[in-house]
Amino acid sequence: MMRGVKGRPDLRLVKGTERPDRAPLITALTPVDPSEVKRPTFVKGRAKRVWDTYAPGRIAEGFLRPEDAHLFGQLCLVLAKYEEAPGLMKAADLSEMRKRAEAFGMVGPHSRARFKNGGGAQNKDPAAKYLS
Repeated sequence: MMRGVKGRPDLRLVKGTERPDRAPLITALTPVDPSEVKRPTFVKGRAKRVWDTYAPGRIAEGFLRPEDAHLFGQLCLVLAKYEEAPGLMKAADLSEMRKRAEAFGMVGPHSRARFKNGGGAQNKDPAAKYLS
């Protein structure tokens, strides 16, 4: 049995009936100084090239912080392994790679949507786009 039509969040914003306590959590990201984020020593070779390619952008967006460097280094190792032989990776390896990439906002717009400066709520008034 169907329960009915799900409410539309855009209409709740326009009507003023949106409940912020029930809205999805949107976290604000603050970029850190790039010199604070150090590449772990185990990131070498191809993985270092992957780090050098992706780390500056992730730091600038605020996704990569000093406490996340080790996890990002692991992601770089997996991405380097994928670049070397994509056909040899198992489905579980690909799934794990995707999860780690999502943590750093690298999978697509949906992975950045819960962060303010990473693609989430940019406007101060969320109903402004409907009232203009």
